[in-house]
Amino acid sequence: RPSPEDPMNTPLPFDQDDLSSPARLRLAALELYAERGVEMASVREIAQRAGVAPGLVRHHFGSKAGLTRAVDDDVLRLIATTLDEVPLVGTPQEVSAARDAAFADLLADHPVVGAYVRRSLLEAGGETESLLERLVDLTTEQTERLRRSGFAPRRSMPTSVFGTVIRQMGHLMVDPSADRIWRRIAETQEGAAEQASPRVRLVVDPPR
Repeated sequence: RPSPEDPMNTPLPFDQDDLSSPARLRLAALELYAERGVEMASVREIAQRAGVAPGLVRHHFGSKAGLTRAVDDDVLRLIATTLDEVPLVGTPQEVSAARDAAFADLLADHPVVGAYVRRSLLEAGGETESLLERLVDLTTEQTERLRRSGFAPRRSMPTSVFGTVIRQMGHLMVDPSADRIWRRIAETQEGAAEQASPRVRLVVDPPR
């Protein structure tokens, strides 16, 4: 049974069969945050979408900030679980590519998560710990585990963490714009519509 002291063990809000008030509030918050951002989603709107009384936000999470933290916990645990399921088979480069592909598939399977993470990256800042900073911490933990198992590229730890975050988060930010750019080109340039859109590849050069 999940421990309330360990939010990373709480049920994910993506299971529609979980009808508990905390799960419904986390799912409603995730959806509204993805649509309009954390600041623009009120506690009352979140509770209304969840079908519960607004006072249950304070009851279960202490505050809207606590609810947001719980949503981030869910997102981070989903990412960690997805990456942990990738088999450690092949070269470090092949394992890294497989983990990047698993992350991309996760976002395709859960577009609301991708929308929320993308918006969180754009809005990162302020005094509170952002989802981006927590993603960096998660990547650091994952990279340390891979290094201990011998499945991390032979780079410095900071460069490895930086490269992973930039590849995974970079595609999340760049790909939607790249698709729009190619659609516009296909509309205006003869022959472009019959071509497949070029693939975007992000490369991080280690410092010299």
